[in-house]
Amino acid sequence: MRGPSSRVRRELASIVGALVLLSLAGCGGAGPEPSGTNQGDAASPPPSASPSPSPSSIDPYSQLDEGDLPPMIVGQDPTEPPAHEMAPWVWDYVGSGWTLAIFQTWVPETDTIESQVLFLEAPDGALFRLFDVPTDYDLSIVGWDASPPVAWMGRWTGESVWDIELDLVTETVNEDPFAALGSSVPGGVTGIGRDNSDVGLLPSGRELWFHYDYWSYEVLGMFWRNADGTFEGSRVNEALAPLIDYSEGGATFTLNPDRTSAVYLVPPEHGSPSSTAATWIIHNLVNDTWETVNPGPIPQSLEWCRSLGHYDGTSVIVKCMGPNWDTSSEWGYRVDLVGGAPAVRIDDLSTIADNPGSAGFDHFREGPESRTHHPDYWGNFITLP
Repeated sequence: MRGPSSRVRRELASIVGALVLLSLAGCGGAGPEPSGTNQGDAASPPPSASPSPSPSSIDPYSQLDEGDLPPMIVGQDPTEPPAHEMAPWVWDYVGSGWTLAIFQTWVPETDTIESQVLFLEAPDGALFRLFDVPTDYDLSIVGWDASPPVAWMGRWTGESVWDIELDLVTETVNEDPFAALGSSVPGGVTGIGRDNSDVGLLPSGRELWFHYDYWSYEVLGMFWRNADGTFEGSRVNEALAPLIDYSEGGATFTLNPDRTSAVYLVPPEHGSPSSTAATWIIHNLVNDTWETVNPGPIPQSLEWCRSLGHYDGTSVIVKCMGPNWDTSSEWGYRVDLVGGAPAVRIDDLSTIADNPGSAGFDHFREGPESRTHHPDYWGNFITLP
């Protein structure tokens, strides 16, 4: 049986009220401009890439001509999109606006993977073919970084997800990249139906990552990726761990526009009495401290309310659905987290504009939206901000 592809997972997300995934990001930027004179060698940088004074606002890659790039692949599988050969010097230009994508072909009769290939896409749409990856797992990209070039991949086995770390140059695989976290993240960071995804680079210089349930997209724990590449559990797990039922699901969360604060909702379990209150936690992302808060009155149980969005530091909108995630009926509440004012019902969530830099609802950066060559064959892709 085929695992949950990006298309299937988006359908699941619409049913369960998917968590917010902000700009999926690494912290790598464009490297120093390389120098070289061998124009005919794809492994050498083009002459125009030699160091020269230029305003810092100019993207060095944009100064290259088409003829400066490595040659197009000859004899490439016609199913794949036309792409350039990958040359080591290209990594020196990779940074903001570059995309890592996975291209998959399937055998319709058996619904099994025939091929999986990683591609690097430049801001102007030029594709660079990296390498084939094994087909014994359905792979999805969790996050990636350009400096050093590394990606975190979710491997779907048909029954569970296991995350790996993949060196994008040597193709070396680290089977357990989160082992050092140990018990600092509740429930561990690998196992059946669990995955890890990054929220992105914060003003503090660290990346905030979360460990979530692969089926419900609810958060089970938070952790950091430090500037030196190491992972470290977040203190907010002290608050989340006693509240989360690892068989039932976890929390939902979102960030404020300047990404200095997060709010978490741990809703009542399904079937709980209507008087059962949800738990709200505000997480200071600058110093990694947290506090539980008691918001103003909310006129219903939040049993079927999950997705959060439009958090401004003092209030947030929570989206609710009918029983058993009936998406034919959706509404929201603007919840006052600190002032104590009663929640305001919002019957038409489409009237709420997204805050700049903050997420609305169900923001998944997946799928073939911008790809025209065999669009159904593209798995998920992530663009560095």
